[in-house]
Amino acid sequence: MNEPSGTLSLEDAEPTLAENNPISLKEGIESSKSSIEELKSILKNESSDTKKINDQGTVVEEQWDKIEDMVEEKYPEEYVSIEESLYPLIAEAKKAEPGIEQLKSLVEDTMKKMTTFQEKLDTD
Repeated sequence: MNEPSGTLSLEDAEPTLAENNPISLKEGIESSKSSIEELKSILKNESSDTKKINDQGTVVEEQWDKIEDMVEEKYPEEYVSIEESLYPLIAEAKKAEPGIEQLKSLVEDTMKKMTTFQEKLDTD
């Protein structure tokens, strides 16, 4: 029997993030850390280039977005811990006049948390 116009079958439903995104949690953390390392390098070598800092803030956000739901679902405590420094880092990096010293501190805090989380993933 044909379905009425305007309704979707299960086959038509939007795929979930996980189905759209075959990246593993370990790969995602590595990508997120790499994007933050790149931001750290920009802060060290090109701190006057606001556009590069802004653009890299967007990259950091995009990398985290790929795994955010997985981290939140499987590791809620680590998720909260990482986001306590990651969200302020992203917000600061995207400002018209980002605070370089504040960003450097947030980069260090976030990297420590991600490294600790990555080590946990390696032992799980």
